[in-house]
Amino acid sequence: MRALVVFGDGGSPAHPLAFLLRKGFKHCCVAVVDGDYWIVVDGERGIPTIHVIAPSSFDLAGHYRDCGLTVIETEQRAEPKLLPLALNNCAGLVKAVLCLKTWAVTPWQLYKFLVKP
Repeated sequence: MRALVVFGDGGSPAHPLAFLLRKGFKHCCVAVVDGDYWIVVDGERGIPTIHVIAPSSFDLAGHYRDCGLTVIETEQRAEPKLLPLALNNCAGLVKAVLCLKTWAVTPWQLYKFLVKP
């Protein structure tokens, strides 16, 4: 399943620990194509939200890039990974949705995992 991982500084209000995180990588969310639509799963502030936002033919990656966000185009893995455990944060939610096996706990760490050769 096609997916986009989107990184940015998040919305409002800012997370109380946001000052500890790298600029441009304070928040992340994931968009996946399911049938004819892009579905965004966002775990900002620990509360998952799910929205159908556009037809699958829409250039969602380009839209997010035009908004100044960092976008990684990837695929959902075929099999869920039980370890390592995922925290109840935005990076943990992205890891769960994409079935990623990584120790990343921050958006920056997740980004580095996704772009490694």
